Amino acid sequence: MRKIIGRISNGKYFSEEPATVSRMQEMLDARKGPALGTDTEYFKGLGTADPFEGLPEAVKPYAWKKALAAGIDPRGKRYCGSVALEPCDPHALIDSVGEMRKIIENNNMTSEGIINHTAEVNAEPRSEYIPAPDIVEERTIDILDAQGAPDIVSRKEFEMAEDKAYNSLLR
Repeated sequence: MRKIIGRISNGKYFSEEPATVSRMQEMLDARKGPALGTDTEYFKGLGTADPFEGLPEAVKPYAWKKALAAGIDPRGKRYCGSVALEPCDPHALIDSVGEMRKIIENNNMTSEGIINHTAEVNAEPRSEYIPAPDIVEERTIDILDAQGAPDIVSRKEFEMAEDKAYNSLLR
C-alpha cells in the first residue's frame, strides 16, 4: 500500500503532514539535491592521464613497475595514498568507490565521508590473500545466475554480488 507524503504543484511542494517540515521541502527551497556518493562525484576534477598524480616524479616509474609486477594495470586508476599499506602500494590504485570500500574494510581502517567505516578494535587480522579479478568476476556471474538475475543488472546489484563473491573467496 502506498502512502502519499506530499505533492508538487506549480514547482512548490505541499506536504500532506503540515505539522512537519520535510526533507523534500528543504531541498526544493534550497534548490539543491542531496549529496551523492557516486564515483563521478568522488573522482570529480581528477585527471586520468597520470594515475600517480601527487607522487614525486622520481618515484612514479618505481610505482608503475611495482603495480605491473603485482598484476595491476594502473591505466584508468588513481593512486590513493591514504589507503596504502606501504609506499607505492599497488593495491591503493582504485577506479571506483566500491573498490576503495573493499580496501578499507579488508584492512580494517576507519573512514568517514563518502565511505563510512569504523575499524574493529582487536579484530582478527584479515587475510593477505587477494583474489584475482577474473576469478571474482567468474564467481560474481555464478552468483547472479544462481539468483536468476537477468543478463543485464543494475550496477548496485552487480556490486552486491561482486562483494559476496569476493568475501566468499577470502574464506
